[in-house]
Amino acid sequence: MHHHMLSSELVGERQRSLRREADRGRLLATLRRAARERPAAEASRTDAPPARPVLLRVAGPADAPAVARLAALDSRPVPEGAVLLAELDGTLIAARPLDLHEEPIADPFRHTEEARALLELWERQLLGRRRPRGPVRGSLARNRVVPGGAAAS
Repeated sequence: MHHHMLSSELVGERQRSLRREADRGRLLATLRRAARERPAAEASRTDAPPARPVLLRVAGPADAPAVARLAALDSRPVPEGAVLLAELDGTLIAARPLDLHEEPIADPFRHTEEARALLELWERQLLGRRRPRGPVRGSLARNRVVPGGAAAS
C-alpha cells in the first residue's frame, strides 16, 4: 500500500511536469511567431515615430527662412519673437513660439507628436509651469525670429 501511494505521487508529478513543458513549448512557439511577425508589422506602419534623435534648440535670426517654410506647410502665420525648434536629421519639423500666446507649428506630413511634446516640456522648464505664456525677457528674447530674416534688436 505504501508503494502504491508513492507510484501515484510520482505519476502525478510527471503529469504536472509534462503540462508545464507543454505550456512552455506553446509560449515559446507564440513568442517565436510574434518575433517573426513583428518586423513585418513595424515595416508596414506608416505612422511609426522616428527612432532617430530629435535636436531641440532656440531659433536665431538665421532660422527665419526655415521657420517661414514650416509655417507655410502648416498654413499658419510665421511666429515672431523667441521660438524653440525641433529638428530631425537637420530638417525643421516643429517650432514652438514663446511669445504672444502663439500656437506651435509643425510639419503636417511628418510624425511630430513626440517632438511637439518635447518642445512643450522644454518650454515649461524654461518659463516655469505656472507662468502664463506672454512676452519673453532675458537671453531668449535676444534670439528672435523676424520675418524676412532681419536680425532683431
